[in-house]
Amino acid sequence: GFTADSATVESVCRALDGLPLAIELAAARVRSLSVRDIARRLDDRFALLSDPTSSRAPRRRALSAALTWSYDLLVPDDQRGLWALSYFSGGAPLEATEVVLARLEVPERSAVDVVSRLVARSLVYLEVSPDGSVRYRLLDSIRAYALDRLRESGLHDTAAAAHAT
Repeated sequence: GFTADSATVESVCRALDGLPLAIELAAARVRSLSVRDIARRLDDRFALLSDPTSSRAPRRRALSAALTWSYDLLVPDDQRGLWALSYFSGGAPLEATEVVLARLEVPERSAVDVVSRLVARSLVYLEVSPDGSVRYRLLDSIRAYALDRLRESGLHDTAAAAHAT
């Protein structure tokens, strides 16, 4: 009995950055919501994308739990790297990232290592333009999660000031 137009399904998948767990959790909601309703509620993806009735491991029952599990495995400088990059809506070049990281008390000489480790863990994506310039970008779900952690840290205003610089 499942019906949905392919454009709406595609928009949900795109909004979820193509993350398999996020799509699986959204699909589980089809039992009680239409795909269009799911699409409208993705602005609060962490509340929507959870399945408390599942018998799977906690990190497989909710998108926020999966991200928390990955985040908790990071060293503090790498967590701050996510915070720094979360402030850039369209990604950032290394130089801009270094400015924000420095204000978040990550030594400048560590910035390349921080970004490299985050790329290696698929938490940050490298975008290379035709002219060879590089930008580092977070998927929307990871960016939303990292912004929440930044706010909790009490360093949101510090990151904002560094971003403005």
